[in-house]
Amino acid sequence: MRWEPPQPGLLKLNVDGSCNSRRGIGAGGLIQDGKGNWLVGFSSNDGQGDVLIAELFAIYHGIILLLQHEYSKAIIESDSLEAIQLLTRRNELEIHEYSSLLFRITSLIDHAPDLVLHHIF
Repeated sequence: MRWEPPQPGLLKLNVDGSCNSRRGIGAGGLIQDGKGNWLVGFSSNDGQGDVLIAELFAIYHGIILLLQHEYSKAIIESDSLEAIQLLTRRNELEIHEYSSLLFRITSLIDHAPDLVLHHIF
């Protein structure tokens, strides 16, 4: 496994969330260009929760960062298959325990159609 550059004209946002029973949840990510150059990154402490909400916060913060820097064309990579499936399939989001965050993320994606979610290992 290794980092693959995005197609020409696209950026890549790699995100990850983590969960620790004593320290809570956190998230981080970075945006790179097609040559692998680091453009901007982030880290966050998002309170208490499980690994799924940590991964969702990572995606959320990453999308916000993309949009703040006016990077509208990007591939968003996460190793959380569950988070990617929730956001792409959108089945039963309204009854999910994290529906508020899920709807915030899907709303951002809907207003930035050149952002693509992708699962990685």
